[in-house]
Amino acid sequence: MEIKADKKVFYLIYLLISIALYCLPNFIFAERFYIIKYLGIRVYDLALPSLLWVCRIIFVIVTYFWGLRIELFKSEYTFSVKTVLRLVILGSLLYLFNLFMAGLQFHYFPNLTNSNQQSISLYYHIMPSFFWVDSIVLGPYFEELTFRGLSFAVFPKWLAILIAIFGFSLWHTFSLSAFLYLPTALTMTILYCKTKNLRIPILVHMIHNLISVTIFLSS
Repeated sequence: MEIKADKKVFYLIYLLISIALYCLPNFIFAERFYIIKYLGIRVYDLALPSLLWVCRIIFVIVTYFWGLRIELFKSEYTFSVKTVLRLVILGSLLYLFNLFMAGLQFHYFPNLTNSNQQSISLYYHIMPSFFWVDSIVLGPYFEELTFRGLSFAVFPKWLAILIAIFGFSLWHTFSLSAFLYLPTALTMTILYCKTKNLRIPILVHMIHNLISVTIFLSS
C-alpha cells in the first residue's frame, strides 16, 4: 500500500487517536504498571471504562466505513466461502500453536508472569458484558488497525514490520512472556503484507481471540 507523503501526517493523527482510544485506556483499566494506583482511579468505578467502550464502538463504525473509501481497507482481494473457511482454519491452527508455546513456557519458565492473562481475568470479572465484544471484536480491530494498517501507512516498511511484530508482542505484556505473541504478530503481518487487505488479519485475529478467550475463561 503506497501512501502519498502529504497524507502521512493525517494517518499519524489517525494512529494517535486509535492509540488514545484503545491502547492507553487499557493501561489504566487493566492496572498495568500500576497506573491506577498513581492516578487514584478506582478499579470498580465503571463510568470511565463504560464511556471509553462507547467511544470505541463509535470509532470502529465510523473508521471502518470511512476506511472503505481510502487506502486502509481498499484491496482487490475478494472474499468467498472458501476463503472464510481457510481463515477460520488458520485462526484455529494459530491458537493451537500458541497453546503449544504457552505449554513450553509453563514447563520451562513456570514463574514467568503474563500481565495480559491477568488483565483478561480482571476485565471479565468487572465488566463481563463489555469484555466479550471488546476482546473478540474491538480488540482485534484496534490492534490490526494500529500495528498493521496505520503503522505501514505512516512509517517506512522496515520500521512498520518491526512495530507490527515486536510492538504488538510487547504491548500485550512487557516481559519475557511477549515471545508468546510473536507467532500471532508474525502471522498477521504476513497476511497483511500478502493481501494488502486489513480485513483479512482482523478476521483471523477475531477467530483466534474467540477460541482463546472462550477456552481460557472456561478453564
